[in-house]
Amino acid sequence: MAKKAKIGYTFLMSPNPKSTVGPPENPSTPDTPEWSYNELMRHIEPDLMTDFLPKHEEVFASETKEQTQARMKAYDEAFAVFDKAVLDCEDVFAKEVHELKTKAHEKAIKAEKKEQKKELKKIEDEIDSAGEMKSEK
Repeated sequence: MAKKAKIGYTFLMSPNPKSTVGPPENPSTPDTPEWSYNELMRHIEPDLMTDFLPKHEEVFASETKEQTQARMKAYDEAFAVFDKAVLDCEDVFAKEVHELKTKAHEKAIKAEKKEQKKELKKIEDEIDSAGEMKSEK
């Protein structure tokens, strides 16, 4: 059974993680493409984070051919999970942006109606005031 990871949204984790390290902190600068990649990948397959990739040759130097093939298969699965996670995040992001746009539009309409009511009240007060001045004469 696939594990679940939570990164703002829930998505499937690699069904056969072959990681040699636990989920580390994200080493990248926030709000960059590298940060987004690492933020997802650290929960899917930490071996594939950008700061760990240069260590592969050293860490996996003693692997047998079969072990390397198994790890590469797991990495292929991890990248497939990553691709799905990105699409899921894009879908959720698009939905949230659309909801924000709808709320902003509603607020703009409400603010305009409020402004129109103020303007109408001002005109009514001017009419009332002019009527009072006329009746005083």
